[in-house]
Amino acid sequence: MRPPRLVLFDLDGTLIDTEPTSLEAWISTGREFGIPMTHKMACGFIGRTTASVRDELLPYFEHEGMVEEFIEAKKKRCRSVFERELQAKPGAKTLLLHLQEWKVDVCVATSSARGRSQEFLRRLGLWEMIDFLVGAEDISRSKPDPEIFQTCLAHAKVPAEDALVVEDAYHGILAAHRAGIPCVMIPDLLAPTEPIEELGATVYSDLLVLDDALAKQFTALTLEELKQP
Repeated sequence: MRPPRLVLFDLDGTLIDTEPTSLEAWISTGREFGIPMTHKMACGFIGRTTASVRDELLPYFEHEGMVEEFIEAKKKRCRSVFERELQAKPGAKTLLLHLQEWKVDVCVATSSARGRSQEFLRRLGLWEMIDFLVGAEDISRSKPDPEIFQTCLAHAKVPAEDALVVEDAYHGILAAHRAGIPCVMIPDLLAPTEPIEELGATVYSDLLVLDDALAKQFTALTLEELKQP
């Protein structure tokens, strides 16, 4: 893996620590509405747009309006937690600062709404280190469709082979694979599986380890440049 010119970060579960709260909110709201929301089912909603999840929930309700009530109740549960506490993932700020030093463009590619995403990044002091953000409003197809990453590449005018996706979930890793972009997995709720390994994702335990790996690449690149006549 060569040093990237563009790094595309997923947001929830990758840069910010929101997924455990979201998972619990799906399960608790399912219990409230009488839906058999299993852990596996809730995990399947992670990293996807509300629109894509809505279609899967519809068979459990008498009409679409009840689906909207369910989704809003889930969001309300999450908001009540995030208003009190919100944390970046370990190493997020350090890695973003280093990417600035290495003159690497940084994009956040998230299935969440732009307003929410920007608010959270600002609260955590990360927004100033982000070059641009592509959110749910900017795409018509959710991960694992590659549209969101293709949109980022087009905006940055960077070819897929010169970019790097950092993800925590299978849907995002599959989307990166379909877009032809090298991908790193930082596991959060889900551990690496054989299908993920087959997609060629490199697995690091956290962002600090990824930061160290990239630092070695950029150091090697600098040394190679110094050797040039």
